[in-house]
Amino acid sequence: MKIDVVEALLALILCAFAIPAYGAAVVHASPRAVILFDRGWRFHLGDATGADKPAFNDSSWRALDLPHDWSIEGPVGLDPTKMDGPFDHSSPAGAGGGYLNAGTGWYRKTFVVPTEAVGKKIVVLFDGAYMDSDVWINGHLLGNHPYGYTSFSYDLTPYLNAANSANVLAVRLSVVQPCSRWYSGAGIYRHVWLVATEPVHVAQWGTYVTTPSVTPSSAIVRIVTQIENDGTTQANTVLKTTVLDSKGVAVGAASSTLAAAPGLKQTLEQTINLHNPSLWSVDSPYLYTAFSTVTISGKLVDTYSTPFGVRTIQFTVNNGFLLNGKRVQIKGVCDHGDLGCLGTVEYRRGFERQLQILKSMGCNAIRTSHNPPSPVFLDLCDQMGFMVMDEAFDEWKLNKTKNGYGQYFDQWSQPDLISMLHRDRNHPSIIIWSVGNEVSEGFRAGGSATAQPLVDTCRSEDPTRPVTSACQQPPRSLQYGFDRVFDVFGINYSPSIYSDARAHGVEPLLGSETSSQVDTRGEYGLLLDDSGNVTINPRPHGYQVSSYDQYRPGWATDSQTEELSLADASWVAGEFVWTGFDYLGEPTP
Repeated sequence: MKIDVVEALLALILCAFAIPAYGAAVVHASPRAVILFDRGWRFHLGDATGADKPAFNDSSWRALDLPHDWSIEGPVGLDPTKMDGPFDHSSPAGAGGGYLNAGTGWYRKTFVVPTEAVGKKIVVLFDGAYMDSDVWINGHLLGNHPYGYTSFSYDLTPYLNAANSANVLAVRLSVVQPCSRWYSGAGIYRHVWLVATEPVHVAQWGTYVTTPSVTPSSAIVRIVTQIENDGTTQANTVLKTTVLDSKGVAVGAASSTLAAAPGLKQTLEQTINLHNPSLWSVDSPYLYTAFSTVTISGKLVDTYSTPFGVRTIQFTVNNGFLLNGKRVQIKGVCDHGDLGCLGTVEYRRGFERQLQILKSMGCNAIRTSHNPPSPVFLDLCDQMGFMVMDEAFDEWKLNKTKNGYGQYFDQWSQPDLISMLHRDRNHPSIIIWSVGNEVSEGFRAGGSATAQPLVDTCRSEDPTRPVTSACQQPPRSLQYGFDRVFDVFGINYSPSIYSDARAHGVEPLLGSETSSQVDTRGEYGLLLDDSGNVTINPRPHGYQVSSYDQYRPGWATDSQTEELSLADASWVAGEFVWTGFDYLGEPTP
């Protein structure tokens, strides 16, 4: 679990106790160790022959802690005279990528296995590394992971040296621009973790908590848990799951037995009835915790905590979106994953500050444009009461940028999508999955055939949430039947089609990207004409625009038109305005 200092202390407390239903806590030492692995890395910008080998001398490399984004630091390009601070006029990233260079970078960490992890299975978990990562442990190549936005892990155990001996973890990243339509960042920009477990344990992202039945007086909590046995013998296992309320008080429990076969992952399903449940909502984001313990012959061998919320969601044809049975207008924004001048580094406080500001202006939803977000960000949305459209890809097989995701789509789209779904599906904030943004297949013949396997995977791995794709040319999407693949038709910048789409077929509608009104703070463009009348110049000078909502890109819609259209289309679930916060790259104008 990825959490801040306060949450980490809570997690340690929870992991230190096996809590019986409705009783006093019984103290046990936790067999599972989740260790933040951000400190004490070495970094080198550029390629380095032999850096994957343990004996390589990295003493001259820069010492740093993760998370880290080297692109925002401004690597010098081919012609240093064309640099303006970190920005390079001749950067291959171009305007879309913010004129910031990237290239190749290496990270190395020398470490001794922590005492609490000795003798256990040890996995390294990357929350995100941009991009095309190769990872080695003690000279052994663990694998390659191209996508910079999905989390991934490797088992280190077979290749670790004896206890108290040094190990070397090496990571090479390659960011060949242009690879994105906006600023991508470069580096191990999210947290890294060591997860140490006994042979029999809950698998990574191995719990799936849903609430299939919710009434004011009761809720059925369904917990599906995957038990993994990395040992060589069968283990007669007991899984106990206790639901804790927000104060840590046990409010329900279930126990199951399993003959855990060696070398397999096996699934157990449990149900727990909650009386008078507190519902998760945007105004009252109440969270429970499913606390799992695994025992063998009475000995505790694993613990695992899963925060979740009790709530119902429904996108309707005639009445928009319902949360807990009541219509809630989605007043959302689209947000890229970077933090402006801070780059893409995963700063919890940076995300929190943005969400606080958005909440104060009435925003209640976020679209993670256009990729899986930081786990820290989703935790905050759970806690602060934001609904989320969790988005997988900006492009499918048909590239939008020269070095974009299209080159990986055939091999990686399914593993990347499953990674997102398994990691994120317990977040109550997430109300809908998006498998694509303005994908070129969405307005061409045959696009539905590419979309269908992605939608099927979402429905298979999480049938509780609908699936959408944000369509940039809705009339053509309707023409080719692309909309019929999805549960909700996502409409970008086309408020005039809300009625046409409704007439076309019976399906829920959502303004997946709207408006894009562009202003420059402090610029007004006020002029006096020859008659002494005040006028407004929407482009007063240079690349500044009036702050009186006079300017928008040619492909966008002014905010007044969008809002009036939504007011006249009560069947539309709501909107996600472009954008919640300004971001690096893709400048307009």
